[in-house]
Amino acid sequence: MKRALVSVAVVATLSLQFLVPGFRLLEGERPARFGWQMYAAGGPVIEFVVHHHGGTERLGLKDVGGVRIEIDYETLTPPQLCARFAATGVEVWVGGEQTRTESCR
Repeated sequence: MKRALVSVAVVATLSLQFLVPGFRLLEGERPARFGWQMYAAGGPVIEFVVHHHGGTERLGLKDVGGVRIEIDYETLTPPQLCARFAATGVEVWVGGEQTRTESCR
């Protein structure tokens, strides 16, 4: 009985590991969270223009820490850049278009 329960648990776990990404692969936009392509495909290019007393700096995601699809860089990164550079403002550019400007205090 115990062996049967362990076998069922193993089969269920392995099935989930194939079925969930398989269904996510068939859904619309990629990369899809929990899909096989989660880290294989990238989203739009996100850049930041930091305005500080020494001038301006254009930074990409690799300059600010790394590229993870599930992180909302547009919202979370500007306050960090304000503190890091003692900036006066940060512009967020997604796919070549400016999407937001954050004023630093």
